[in-house]
Formats: sequence, C-alpha cells, structure tokens
Amino acid sequence: MTNSIVHRMFCQILVLITVLAVGTVDAAELIQIIHGPEAGSIEKLAASELADIVNRVFDDVEVRSGGGAPERQPEAGTIIFVGNPDTNLGIARNKFDWPKVSDQGIAIVSNGKQKLHAVGGGSPAATLWAVYELGHRLGIRYLLRGDIDPLSKRAFDLSGIETTIEPQVRQRGWETLGAGAHSFESWGLADHQRVIRQLAKMKFNHLILKIEPWHPFLNFEFEGVMKTTGTFWHGRTYPLTGDVVGRKAFGGANVFSHPSSADAPSLVNQKAAQQRFLTSLIDSAKSLGMTVSVQTRRSRFAPEFAKVLKGSSSKPGQLLSVSPANLKKPEREAQLLFAAEMNSCFKTYPGVDQVSWLKARSTTRRFGVVAAVKREAAENTIPNLERDRTVGEKQTEIPAPAEDSRLSLAIHSPTLDMLPQTHSQEVQRTLQDAVKAGWTSVSIGPSTVNEFSQDVHHVSRAMWDVSLSPAESHKDLWATTTGNASASDRLWIGRQQLEKASTLILENDPDLVELGPGMLMERHYIAEPIPEWWQEATDAYTQYMIELYRAQGAVDGGAKPVLFYYAKRSEFVLEYLGAVKAVREAALAKKAGDNEMAIEHLELALESTYNCINTLADVARNQGDRGLIAVLNADAYRPLVAELERLSEEE
Repeated sequence: MTNSIVHRMFCQILVLITVLAVGTVDAAELIQIIHGPEAGSIEKLAASELADIVNRVFDDVEVRSGGGAPERQPEAGTIIFVGNPDTNLGIARNKFDWPKVSDQGIAIVSNGKQKLHAVGGGSPAATLWAVYELGHRLGIRYLLRGDIDPLSKRAFDLSGIETTIEPQVRQRGWETLGAGAHSFESWGLADHQRVIRQLAKMKFNHLILKIEPWHPFLNFEFEGVMKTTGTFWHGRTYPLTGDVVGRKAFGGANVFSHPSSADAPSLVNQKAAQQRFLTSLIDSAKSLGMTVSVQTRRSRFAPEFAKVLKGSSSKPGQLLSVSPANLKKPEREAQLLFAAEMNSCFKTYPGVDQVSWLKARSTTRRFGVVAAVKREAAENTIPNLERDRTVGEKQTEIPAPAEDSRLSLAIHSPTLDMLPQTHSQEVQRTLQDAVKAGWTSVSIGPSTVNEFSQDVHHVSRAMWDVSLSPAESHKDLWATTTGNASASDRLWIGRQQLEKASTLILENDPDLVELGPGMLMERHYIAEPIPEWWQEATDAYTQYMIELYRAQGAVDGGAKPVLFYYAKRSEFVLEYLGAVKAVREAALAKKAGDNEMAIEHLELALESTYNCINTLADVARNQGDRGLIAVLNADAYRPLVAELERLSEEE
C-alpha cells in the first residue's frame, strides 16, 4: 500500500471521527433578541446591550439580535422581546401579562412554556434600565469604574427573572465636574463618557454639570463687561518636572493639564475645544435618555465683573464674592448678572434642560437644597437670590420639596477628598428621610471615583428601594462578585472600620487633610502633640487595609483588581498620616530647640510622603488619581523638601 493511499485513508477516518464527535456535542442554545421594527436608538441600544449581557453570562449560546419578527425555525430557541406593547408588536401579539407601569417603571415578564420573555419599561430609557436590571439579576455588578462579570459562565437559564419595579426617587441625579485637580474637573471626554454609561447602567437619569466661575465653558457679556476668565483648578498649574514623585503615572508629560486643551494651543482655540467637550458630555447623557442641568454659583462670579458690581468682595486673582452686606449697588444687579450667566448656559448649550444653584445647606453638610429654572421659563425669570437667602444657609432638617428643587445628598466630605471614606449609615438615613419628606429629585456628587463606587452602587439601588441597607447592598455586591461569602464578610468588617475612621476625623478635625497650598507644612508644622483620637483613627484605617488585603488575596475574577486598588489606596493614606505625625513631632522638637531631632522627623516625614505618592502612582487609574499626585507634589512634598533644606542649612 502506497503512502498516498495510507494518507487518504487516515484523513477519511479523521473526518469520520470529527463528524461523530460533533454529533455528540449539544448544539448551542439559540437566543433571539427582538426590538420593534420602528424602535428608536435607545431601544436598539437596549437590545444590543442585552445580547452582550447574554453572551457574557451564559455558556453555549448563539445570540441573534435585530428588529421585526423572530426567525421561524424548527427549533426557534428562546425569544426575548425588548420594549413594551406599544413599541414592540411581539410583546402585544404573544399576550404577555404586561403590567401597568409609569414612564420610569420597568418590567421583566416570561412565558416559560413557550420560551418567550419580554424586557422593557414605560419609556425607551426605562427599557434600557430594564435590560441592565436583568443583567444585575444574572450576576453582573455595575460600578463607576466598569462592570464586574460573574466568575464563570453557566448554562442558559432565565427562570425566576420576572419583576416589576418603580423608582421611589424619580429624578436620580449625578453631579460632576466640580473643583480640584484631584476631581472630575480634570477628566477628559472619554473618561467622562465611560462614567456616564456606567451611570445609565445604575439607572441614573439626570446629569448635573457643576460649572465654576473660573471655568472656560461660558462666554457672555454683562453691562459692557465680557467674561474673560477661562481656566481649570482656579488657575493653578502643576509642573511635572524636576523632583516630581510618581512620574510614572503621567506618561512623560511636563505639566498636568486638562485633556481638552491638548490640541488647542491658543486661548481662543482652547475655549472652543472646551465648549465642544461640554457639548459632547451633554450629548452623551441625552443619548442614554438622561436630562441635563448646569449648576452654577449664585453669588460668586469671575473677577472681571467687579467693574459693574461696586463694593463686591474680591482680591487680585480671586473670585468675586457677592452678598447684600457688601454690595453698594442694589441686590438687583447681582440677580441680573446671574440671569445673564443662566441665559448664556441655555444659549451655548441647547441640550441643557435646567440651570440650578445651591440655595441652602444642612448644618451637618449631609445635604443641600438646590433650586432650578427650566429652559422654557428662563427668558422671563430673574432668580430672586435674596429670597433664597431668607430660606437660610443652614438647614437642620430636610425641608419639604419646592417646585423645581432638588436635594443634593452628600455621600462624601469634600475636606477629606484625598482619604478613603464612607458615611453609608448617615447617607442611608438621609435618603430615607428625604423620600419620607416627599423628595422625588435627589442627586449625589462624589469628587471622583476612588472608593465611592460602592456607595454609589448602594444609593443607585436604594433610590428604587430605600429599605435596602448598606449591609445588604455590600453583600449583594461582594458576595456575588467574589463568589466567597467569607471574603464578603471580611470586607464588611473593613468597611465598618473605614466608616469609623471617616467619622472620627470628620467629628474631630474635618480639615485634617484638606487639599491645597499649605495642606501639610502650614497646617501641621505646629508645636502641638497628636490628639488622642488620632491613634484610634489610624488603627481603624490599618484594620481596613488588612481586611482588604486578606480578601483580595482570596478571590479571583473582576473583583480582584478593584480590591487591590482599594488596598493600595489605604496603604497610601497610612503613609500620609505618618507624614503628618512626623511633621508635628518635628515642630515640637524645633520648639524645644532640638534642630537635629527636628531634621530627623522631617526626614521621616519626607520618606513617608514620597512613599505615599509612589504607592498611589502604582495604581493610578484615572485623571483624578494623577491630579491628586500632582497636588501632593506641589502642596505637600515640595514644601516639605524646602523646609528640610532650610533647617539643614541652619545646622
């Protein structure tokens, strides 16, 4: 027998074995996802997202997605209709027991015997939320930084997915931009858009863009004076040359800058680029069914307007502060200036639905009351800022809601922005009190992502069910994503320690680590011993870090890198708190006339500061992390180096 004949026989046998083997393997489950033939962009997106979810969760599935009628085959598989009876005839014709829902209500219904399901809501946006709710019920968890998928895929099964829910808070807002190089103010378009997509998955439906007087997003004229101020971070610059620590986080850049300015060398081009940036943010939110408002300062303006508001309080390079007590011109002038700014928002950004402003804040700073003017009422409205002031700057209890008002719920303390922090128990109580008082519009606005993803996850679901406790939400997140109940329990112990540390600092010294010039040397280079509560807070942070490392080492999957990031940030904070303690001890030694010991403590402080910045640089994930590194270099590390050099020269 020749070699060629043997080869042909071998190939034929191999083909036969392959055919027989394939015949013994179960065919993939066919899943047809059908949106209405006239579906709009959001419902089409919902169908596409559902197809992606099914592929991510289940093994051995063949997913087909499209509009119109499903394919008719001997084995039609499972059919999932997306929409509602008005937008998808498949839901109407198959006689689902479709519940009566509001425009924000979501429904997931099934006819298990026929392998038919329907996912949708009372509006296109609600249909999208219903898809993401199904994803949650199938084991996906949505965080600000991204999704965490189930640890492993499983056999296809949609039993027990049925639900009908309505939100207890109808307008669920997200506040962004804000102030500070460490905050969302530093983020570029792509990063913001990723967060907005995650917010849609968590069923937020209102985007609030907090514009500061120094921002470049508005150009308008008032009484012959044009707004010319246009910058970020109140005009501060952060060079990344010389002895900068954590350089690896910046990719070789020589200065920390806003991404929207990268391709716009001139000031005019920069303003145009930054207005396009804001327009794109608005368009992104609109494409996901969100409404948009701009929140401005009601009594702070760019310094150039001092020319037309005589008597207002301002210093060179600082914002113009307006109050009835220091204005020589009538309060009406400030109101007209604010109205000009408000109308500039509407004119510049057609996608903006409201302009809002903070009119009162609670004494505990746990919430603020925000007033707003809708677009259709803007031309005939001059906000009565004096009336707002009579409401009082400080609220002790949650008031009854007024028309077009919003409750801003503080899930973080701005003065503790650089620290890992949580105030989940207080946030839960405040949200429950708000719903009880009748508030249907509530927003949250942490400065950046950091550890706030877990709090945002909790609030996003509690806005639909205010009885959901932080502990229940924690278990829902971590027991699911880690697949390890013990790890989830350890993380809850750590979370309680984090809340203990946050509360201790906030109650005893809320300005302990406030970012800005003088944050280390001016604030802490004082001959005063560390207070007694300090050690208790440090111990709580230490225990938080230990639990994070314990849990992170025991899990796999998408939760692992998240927990590692949290663990490194807790390590970073302990290094910084060590630097603060060493600076205090250096000041005490200096007062006692022991410069040698003072230098020794300053060297320890410098080492701790260096370590804390490098630790953060190891896991820097976003522009907020990089901005914090830039701030710590400018306001903590370099002033410490300067004092150490000065004191060493005296020796």
